[in-house]
Amino acid sequence: MRSLLLLASLVSASAAYAGAEMDFACRHCGLKGTYIEGGLMHADLFSAFCPRDHFVHISWPYRKPPPNPVRFDRGVPVYVCPVCRKASARRWDKKKCPTCGSRNFITHETGGFVD
Repeated sequence: MRSLLLLASLVSASAAYAGAEMDFACRHCGLKGTYIEGGLMHADLFSAFCPRDHFVHISWPYRKPPPNPVRFDRGVPVYVCPVCRKASARRWDKKKCPTCGSRNFITHETGGFVD
């Protein structure tokens, strides 16, 4: 009985980990930040970068369609930044730095999980 209870608690605890927190550092321009990789338990999200030097998360209710971009800037979708409330948050391509475009950067998990 104890084994079954332990197994059930482990399964429920592992299901609570929805998004992994990641650190980002550009070796070219020195930009550093933290973003969430993956969706949340009750919402989906993606990382975006506001040119005012902060990362934001564009989120929407789970199993609903994602929000439409306000406009496109050279093919990159632009959304309303939830921090500064202006149409400036650009969807971030995690293969290059959002400010200088360099591919010389590092990312690693912080060990934190977010729901």
